[in-house]
Amino acid sequence: MKQKLRSLFMGLCLIIGLAVPALAASNYGLVYDATDLLDGTFLSDLNDNTFTPLGEQYGMEVRIDVVTKLEGESIEAYAQIFYDQYEYGYGDTTDGVLLMLLLHEDDTGLAFDAYHILAGGKGTEMINDQVRQKLEKTLDETLNEAAWSGPLQQDERACEQAFTDYGRILADTFSAGTVSAGQTPAAASVENTLPYVTDSAGLLSTGEVSALEENAQNIAQQYGCGVYAITMEDYTDYTEKSIYEYAKDIYRSYDLGWGTNKDGILLLLSMAERDYALIAYGDFANAAFTDHGKSVLENTFLDDFRDNDWYDGFEDYQEKSAEMLEMARNGEPLDVDNDKEGIQLTWGESIAGGILAGCVISLIVCLVFKKQMKSARTQVTAREYVPKSGVAFRAVEDYYLHTTQTRRTVKSHSSGGTSIDSDGFSGHSGKF
Repeated sequence: MKQKLRSLFMGLCLIIGLAVPALAASNYGLVYDATDLLDGTFLSDLNDNTFTPLGEQYGMEVRIDVVTKLEGESIEAYAQIFYDQYEYGYGDTTDGVLLMLLLHEDDTGLAFDAYHILAGGKGTEMINDQVRQKLEKTLDETLNEAAWSGPLQQDERACEQAFTDYGRILADTFSAGTVSAGQTPAAASVENTLPYVTDSAGLLSTGEVSALEENAQNIAQQYGCGVYAITMEDYTDYTEKSIYEYAKDIYRSYDLGWGTNKDGILLLLSMAERDYALIAYGDFANAAFTDHGKSVLENTFLDDFRDNDWYDGFEDYQEKSAEMLEMARNGEPLDVDNDKEGIQLTWGESIAGGILAGCVISLIVCLVFKKQMKSARTQVTAREYVPKSGVAFRAVEDYYLHTTQTRRTVKSHSSGGTSIDSDGFSGHSGKF
């Protein structure tokens, strides 16, 4: 009897605890904020302009609950209690998706603890493993302790970015009807949700891929720009386009990039003919990876790839990318005018440099030979060129023939910059 009474008491406490969110002033329809510290205007707009239209169009209730305690439950169990207790989801099958976010207050504002995505009814079919991985990969960029470690304004930016990405991915998923819709032919070689490093060609060991992936994640979180690398056997198995255009297709189809602007850089290798493409997308990425900067970046890894030293090449690619992102964040992206290491030479530039060096060497040799011709000297008067027997002149006149001028071309310094395609991409492609 005592056990039953205690269970009843605990149940009543849980119901009372769960009733608080329904009565809180920070309830914005499909978005609930238990902290009452997040931007109410943003949350209202998110409810009215994103979540409500999604429900009306696709019959899927999309919700976000921000909580500060779990009443002794795990976040997975607490999300399920919310979903059941408040009858989330549409229809008898309770079709919907819930993002629960656990936060707590700290000295600077809010701090992140955990999050969980729960689907109900038809939502369990829509939010399959691939979509869930895509959601989690994107949300992990802003739902982490580091992103919420600053002042409240920084916390709000992280929150807004996470919630916007959540709504965008769900909208794309619902509109496609299935995760496979809109796949590129590369689905046979790379998964629908791409990590930062995808080695379909098998150039790296499992440990090497893990190390590179971890490093890329750290770079993305630090600079807000994805640094991607993909290898495949032969890109022409999937498209008739150039590898440069195909790299763009992959970037768009797999929704790569960081944040709303989808900032990122992608290195694609195709082993059959040893082709590569290096592309950047997004305002920050295009500014960080200038045309000159991409040439410098290429030179850090192409020498390794030509020696089949794959891990060192990708490691150099990531390290140089991070260095260039740091320069861009400080307002001085690597370009022609601030390349302190000197202009890095591409293959074409190396050939031109070799030709120039050859010309210089030839000139030096000619000067040496000329110096050895001691018997032939330039004379200062015409008298020195007259034979000793004499020459008879009928007339002596001087004629002005020409004036010799030596001119030097002064090259103007160029600020460099980035050449961006009409579709927002910039980049290079070639052989390795």
